[in-house]
Amino acid sequence: MANDGTNLYAAGNFNYAGTTNANFIARFDGQNWQPVGAGLNNQVVALAVSNNNVYAGGYFTGTADGQTALSYIGWWDGTNWNSLGNAGGVVYALAISSNWLYAAGTGYNGASSYGEPYFNRWDGTNWQNAIHFIPAGNTFFDLPTNDHDSTGYCAIAIQSTNVYLGGNIRGFYQFDPVLGPGFSPITNCLNIMRFDGNDYGWILGTGLNNFPVALAAVGTSLFAAGTFTSANGVAANQIAKWDGTNWSSVGGSVVGSGTVLSLTTMGNNLYAGGTFTNIGGVGANRIAKWDGTNWSAFGSGVSSSVYGLTVIGPDLYAAGYMRQAGDKASFDVARWNEQMNFNVPQLVSPAWLTNQQFHVRLMGVGGLTNIIQATTNFTSWTSVLTNSTGVYDFTDPNSAAYPRRLYRALLGP
Repeated sequence: MANDGTNLYAAGNFNYAGTTNANFIARFDGQNWQPVGAGLNNQVVALAVSNNNVYAGGYFTGTADGQTALSYIGWWDGTNWNSLGNAGGVVYALAISSNWLYAAGTGYNGASSYGEPYFNRWDGTNWQNAIHFIPAGNTFFDLPTNDHDSTGYCAIAIQSTNVYLGGNIRGFYQFDPVLGPGFSPITNCLNIMRFDGNDYGWILGTGLNNFPVALAAVGTSLFAAGTFTSANGVAANQIAKWDGTNWSSVGGSVVGSGTVLSLTTMGNNLYAGGTFTNIGGVGANRIAKWDGTNWSAFGSGVSSSVYGLTVIGPDLYAAGYMRQAGDKASFDVARWNEQMNFNVPQLVSPAWLTNQQFHVRLMGVGGLTNIIQATTNFTSWTSVLTNSTGVYDFTDPNSAAYPRRLYRALLGP
């Protein structure tokens, strides 16, 4: 997900958003889902937004809107899709800093026929400053002819003028079109590195013992999340902090099984989403907040994995495979706001039973009075259920006696 401060953009592997046909990318204007042109023809895995421009990267090729030829990356200007050429292959991460668009991924990058990871930047006209990475597991200073990056995970974070790149990498060399490939003497560039806009290969200690899938900057600190268990030799399960000099655990990191898959920030707070159920010793179902000192949960959390997080003003949006967020039905995307009351009960999954009784699930608010009312004329409403447990399966034993009966849910005193 990404946003322009007003609109939420969501991308992935879908063809509908709400009831709107939207191929692999959609826009939420605060009220309704909207398509982004005719969409794209394959999965989108990376988004970046600057002003009214939306940049998308992923597996798509061919044409967008039946006219613009795209190659794994495209630019939506609010009206049309536009080509950005080929960033280097399949795009897994995008970020914008100043006038640069950074892209990272894996595939053919124009400087080599090998399918190694790449990291390039777009100046508005051309892709520049290609860096070729040696995938983890290969000997430094050796790039076999059959070299391929099998994971494809990459993450980019911007912190002032610094650009941090995470991926399945050990080292790098810079391609010189005149001299040919020349290996950098930088070593111990394990799975993460920093680019200051001019120079490459600034190392972060000895790095991470596995690749990160998400990066986020809060103030002068960089947070990394992924499948690693240590950072520069310091125990840090799934999430770690770099303060510019040292790596450290983040409040004890993930406890037990589960992984941190996504990060975002709001003010000085860090938000983490993934598959975990305990982080820093705090029970938190797949989403949690780090305030710099402590981890805290978001109510009862969400029902399944969180793969994307983004913030618009005071609103935190989470995307993934969830079907429920807290005690509310939320299909793949959910919203959290600590200043607003979203306590509105809902009726979901209506069904007729074989005995002609009406059945519905109340997605109420735990601890409050939830009421289901019924009517035949919209004039007089009869309470048929009062419940305070939140989620409740209700069957109306009297529904067969009415030619039609309508139901609503509301909060009581």
